[in-house]
Formats: sequence, C-alpha cells, structure tokens
Amino acid sequence: MNGATLDALSEQIHTLTAELTAVRLRLDHEIAERRQAEAALHHAQSLLHFTLDALPEAIQVMTPDSRIVLTNRTFNQWVIEFGVVTNVLGRSPFEIFPFLSEQVREEYHRAFTEGEPIISHETTQVGPSQIFTETTKFPVIDKGQVAYVITVMRDVTEAKYSEARAFQLMLEKERSSLLTDFIRDASHEFGNPLSVIKTDLYLLQHLTDPEQWQRRLGSIGGQINHLERLVRGLLTMMQLDQEITFTCETTHVNTLVTTAVSGLTTLFERRGHIPSLNLAADLPPISADERYLHQAISELLRNAITFTPSGGTITLNTALRETDVVIEIGDTGIGISADDLPHIFERFFRVDRARGEHGAGLGLPIVKQIVERHQGRIEVESTPHQGSTFRIFLPIQAG
Repeated sequence: MNGATLDALSEQIHTLTAELTAVRLRLDHEIAERRQAEAALHHAQSLLHFTLDALPEAIQVMTPDSRIVLTNRTFNQWVIEFGVVTNVLGRSPFEIFPFLSEQVREEYHRAFTEGEPIISHETTQVGPSQIFTETTKFPVIDKGQVAYVITVMRDVTEAKYSEARAFQLMLEKERSSLLTDFIRDASHEFGNPLSVIKTDLYLLQHLTDPEQWQRRLGSIGGQINHLERLVRGLLTMMQLDQEITFTCETTHVNTLVTTAVSGLTTLFERRGHIPSLNLAADLPPISADERYLHQAISELLRNAITFTPSGGTITLNTALRETDVVIEIGDTGIGISADDLPHIFERFFRVDRARGEHGAGLGLPIVKQIVERHQGRIEVESTPHQGSTFRIFLPIQAG
C-alpha cells in the first residue's frame, strides 16, 4: 500500500470519525431534549394532579367507552365514603356507583354525541343521608370528535340544608308576623263591640226611659250577634288554615245554589229583595265538600243582600264555561271602590268600611279559601253606586 492510498484512507477515517462525532452530539442533544421534555411532561402531570387534588370538587375523566382514565383526590374520597370499590381507573362509573340514575346515563350519552356541556343537579341516597350534588359534564373535542368527558361534581348538601334552614326561618318569621297581625286585628275587632256593650250596660244602669232601655238592649243584641259571627268566622278560618280534609262528593251546583237561596229566605224578605235565579240546565257535576261550598255561596249572597238597598236586584246565575261550572252572584248595590277592590279578600279588610256598613272582615277571605281548596278561583267586578258581580269557577268532575 503506497503513501497516497494511506493518505486517502486516513482522510476517510477522519471524515467518518467527524460524522460519527456529529451524530453522537446530535443524539446526545436529542436525548437531552427528550429528557427535558419528559421532565417537563412529568412536571406538568405532577402539577396537574396536584392542582386537581387541591380542588374541593370531585373530578373524573371518562372515555367514549365509559372508562375512567383520570380522577382526583376528592373523587377517590367520595368513592371510599360511598363504600364502593377503591380501584376506579379503567372502570365504568356505572360499575362504581350502581345507584346512578338512568338520567345520568342519558346525560353522558348526550355529552359524547352532542359535544355540549351539561349541568345537572342530582340527589343520592347514602344510607340514611341524602347527598346533593351539582354536576357539570365538559366534553373535550379532538379532531372533530369527543375524546373525553370531564365531570366536575360539587357537593352542595350543606348549602341545600342551609338554604332549607333559611327558608324555614323565613317561614317562621312570616308565621310570627301573620300571628302578630292576626292577634292585633282580632283584638281590635273584638274590642269595638265589647266597648259598645260596656257603654250600653253602663247607660242601662242609669236609664229609666223604657224606650231608651229597649234601644240599648237592641244595640247590645246587635253587638253580641256580631261577636258570634266573628267567632264563627275565626273558627272557620282556623280550620281552613289547618288544611282540614274536605269530604268531597259528587255535587250538582244548581241544587246547592237553590238550597243556599232557600236558607236565606227570611233575610231576603226582611231586606225587601226577591232573588232572580237563572240556572243553566244539564250542568255537569263537580266534586265538592257541600257544607263548605254552601257556606261560600251563602256568604256571597249575604253580602249582596246587605249591601243592596231595598228594591234593588240580586241575581244568581249558573253556567258552563269550557271545563268550569260558573256560579255568578250579582247585585245592584252600592259597589266597591277601585282602591278597595284589590284588598277585599284580605283578612279583616272590611269592604263595609267603604260601604258604610259593619262587618267582621272575614267573609270574603273565607269564600276565597274555600273556592281555592276546591281547585277553583273567584273573580269580582264592581262599580261604585252600580253594583258588584262575584263569579266562582269550579272544575267539573273528572270522568
């Protein structure tokens, strides 16, 4: 081998060595970059797990085949508290929580097929306790497809109970306020007639004129009658407030109306009224507690009689309107002012204050409550100095 050949071979070896060195350096650089990338990925994964574990919400990530691939500490604690399996990765949430409802399955199906977040509220029975959760399902889109659904579950049980306690406290305050108002108003209603009776009794002790005696005795009798009506009204209102069970049976409205009118014949005659009845034929029956509904109709009739001057007109009509039987009681009395009309069904608001008559202020509230307990409603139209019309709508009997 001559010198030229050796030089050429040496050059080739030198070049090859340089290339191998370059390759080695490049490989070392790539390995270093890979190690850096792996370290960064490991750091990111650790940070992700640390962040997820620090959250108070329970989090799990599920694939389209209903397999859990990631959870956080809170979720794992829930699994332990619920007393189910501890190894959740690779398993379906429906295997882990067999008590999940069909609604939850449908929500996951929608999340994977529609790709839209779903927020829901769920109640889970765990032993004797109920757990309330607010759940949000977030679809993760990859290449146009839902690759994962991230489920974030927040325990709102304490918030629910706090809300319930706050609501109960509000109800208690409302009840207390209503009771205070009731006692105040009732005391006032009792106080007025008792004051009149007391005054009349005092005068009776000092009067000798028989006519004045009779006048004072008549005044006392009227106040006693008022107190009796007030006591009956209070007892009825108390029964209705306690939501006593109505004894409902098949009732024919026309018969009930006729009976109510007959029961007030003496009052009609005393006030100089002749009732005008126009009862629709073949009305379908309703389901009603006849005693209470009779009381409501009679109360409206008494109002019409009381507030209609002698010689005025009192009409009572029945009709069928779609699915309701309607009882209409109208008068040509002194009417109700526009200012008073919105308040006539309030307890102790006496329509007669505007009408210049004396009353307990419980009749119309009782009527309204009786009608509503029959799933009905009551409407009123009135024009001062022209009259009023009350309409009771009651649903016809089903079947």
